[in-house]
Amino acid sequence: MVSEEGKEAVFKCTVSPSDAVVTWLRNDIKIEASKKYVISQKDTNHSLTITDLTLEDAAEITANAEGVESTVNLRVRGRRR
Repeated sequence: MVSEEGKEAVFKCTVSPSDAVVTWLRNDIKIEASKKYVISQKDTNHSLTITDLTLEDAAEITANAEGVESTVNLRVRGRRR
């Protein structure tokens, strides 16, 4: 996934059952919800939004649903001047 500096990146996954615990990881380190990392869930739909992207946000993002993982690489492009 490629996004631009200053924008946001949204990652989504659907898991069942709806009470399955989803943990989001950045380079294998657990992401804690914050202003920068917005984590939400509605029924079986889980999402992670990384806001105000910087070049340093480029990383491997993983959704771990009780041992089942899905991973994507986030690349951040610099702003065009």
